[in-house]
Amino acid sequence: ASNCSGLRVPCAGKLPTRPSRHAAITIAGVYAYITCDKGLAIVNLNNPLDPKLVGEIPGFRNPRGVQIQFRYAFVTDATGFVVVDITNPEKPEIVSNNIKLEEANNVYVARTYAYVAAGKDGLVIVDIEVPNKPKIYTKFTDNGNITEAHDVKVATTNASLFAYLADGENGLKVIQLTDPDSVPELYGFSPAPMPRVVAWKKLGGPALAVSKALDRDRAVDETGNQNPVLFSFPCPGSIHRSWCDRRIPDSRRKIFHPVRRCPVRLVTRHFRRRA
Repeated sequence: ASNCSGLRVPCAGKLPTRPSRHAAITIAGVYAYITCDKGLAIVNLNNPLDPKLVGEIPGFRNPRGVQIQFRYAFVTDATGFVVVDITNPEKPEIVSNNIKLEEANNVYVARTYAYVAAGKDGLVIVDIEVPNKPKIYTKFTDNGNITEAHDVKVATTNASLFAYLADGENGLKVIQLTDPDSVPELYGFSPAPMPRVVAWKKLGGPALAVSKALDRDRAVDETGNQNPVLFSFPCPGSIHRSWCDRRIPDSRRKIFHPVRRCPVRLVTRHFRRRA
């Protein structure tokens, strides 16, 4: 819904009456992160039939996209790219100066990079290895041939990474980000992307959105609603947020920052000392 305080459950028979043109929703654990007219809203869905608005950040200008990775939300709005600390989802906090972009339409996060569909600026790749200090890695326009980037999704095919870009009247662009020939660290945790267009197709109308593919990375729901498949340290059956909070002091939570080389080893080592 466009008004954050007016959230309704569809099965209750009350639907939003004025959705925002750029409304987006991302679910992480039991929380839904929603862009709306008021800014970024955080809704607790622990009881799906009784959603509760628990956090809100005003001040965004026409927010359009939101992605979650570990402790951070990455938001695009009319001013550019913004990072929000959601370590405590009920007390979110903007932690970085935004990267100014004239048109930041949507964002997709994959490991240590955020991919922004940025209109005439094409595909803007942001380095988020240090999440609270994002920096532009590159702006890729394919020599000016990408002019209306509306949406982007990233997925892996075999051993290569691809971005699928909705480029308005120009159609769908397939951009290869990594391959064995051009990226020496291809098999590292987060190889540096080297984008190049490898295919494109014009559609019957403007390409405005791309559906999400199946993620290959294994993941853990830190709210405790699934068993861990990635970590190898003693834990009570699943990694629950409250259990993590008790065992990791605030000063050490930086170990959850994504890094290029195996973050699992850092987490495992810390928990083995403290378990």
